[in-house]
Amino acid sequence: MERRREGPVKIYLAARYTRFTELQAHAARLEGLGHTITSRWLTSSPA
Repeated sequence: MERRREGPVKIYLAARYTRFTELQAHAARLEGLGHTITSRWLTSSPA
């Protein structure tokens, strides 16, 4: 039987740069749930 992992996880979000704002919103929601977002490109300002 497989054990299911419980609790927060590290997540990398990837998408086209044109979806920057949308992915930032997803990242904020996931962080609010206790997860860690490892996508550094989402922490910078859009060009």
